[in-house]
Amino acid sequence: MSESCSSMKLDLAHNRLASLPETFGGCTALLDLDISDNRLKQLPPGFESDVADLRQLKMSYNKFTAVCVCSVPSSASSYLPSCLD
Repeated sequence: MSESCSSMKLDLAHNRLASLPETFGGCTALLDLDISDNRLKQLPPGFESDVADLRQLKMSYNKFTAVCVCSVPSSASSYLPSCLD
């Protein structure tokens, strides 16, 4: 992701993505991330620190078999039970 990323919302839903970039570095203002309806199996290492201010994470309809809660920013972890629907 670009170092100048300043979007508060990023919608990557419905893109048939098999992976996410290794870093979301520079996206300090990212509050809402929608990665639903892709082909994702895991979140990249360090994801939680790259998007530490994230408030909403939509990740349903992917190929996750398990998600380590430590991979989800604490600010968005309250959404975890409903995001795997």
